Amino acid sequence: MSDRDVLLDMGFTPTRVDLALRASGNSGLQSALDWLEAHADDPSVEEQAGKEAKDGEAETAEDAGELKEGEEGTAQSLLCTDCGRRFRD
Repeated sequence: MSDRDVLLDMGFTPTRVDLALRASGNSGLQSALDWLEAHADDPSVEEQAGKEAKDGEAETAEDAGELKEGEEGTAQSLLCTDCGRRFRD
């Protein structure tokens, strides 16, 4: 079970869990819990997450590195179907 799943099972909202994990640098469950405790009464946390989501949606396909219609891409790596290991080209 991942740290995110544990925090969600504890009753924290997905938005706060994601912010806590990101703010703590994904350094573990205790760090995320400490962040959540320190920001428990901070209403701006939810607003900050909403703003970041809107900023991310404004990104165009070109900015995201996605291919436009009619363009072809080249493989940057190969994925082994037996072991799941990724090999870089």
